Amino acid sequence: MTQPLKLGLIGTGGISRRHAISMKDLHERGRDGFGVTAVCDVNEAAAQERADQFAELFGSRPTVYTDYKVLLAQEELDAVDICLPHGLHHGVTIDCLEAGRHVLCEKPLGITIKACRLMAEAAERTGLVLSTGVPHRCQ
Repeated sequence: MTQPLKLGLIGTGGISRRHAISMKDLHERGRDGFGVTAVCDVNEAAAQERADQFAELFGSRPTVYTDYKVLLAQEELDAVDICLPHGLHHGVTIDCLEAGRHVLCEKPLGITIKACRLMAEAAERTGLVLSTGVPHRCQ
């Protein structure tokens, strides 16, 4: 049997709540080949709150970090879900790709064309998947 993908969530602000609910929806529809094993935010209280939400939704509580570089060094993750303020997307995405993690980055991918190009180049260079989240408008 295939092991579930281990995901990390970086950034636990408002949009990350929606990501958590969407992940729960995926699990309920049988798309349950993943689990969130770590969450990170510079605001530890916000990270703890999001970890509590994942524990309630999925039955297991992710490890909490306040520094994404520590998360990348300590967690054996397959991919990360980046839900940070827009201006932080490109730097953190590139660091995650260079650390060997696939990336789902909340929209916008980057705030400049140059930032987006750097992100795309990092994905190409590492051979990893870089995807961006977009609104789900219909079912």
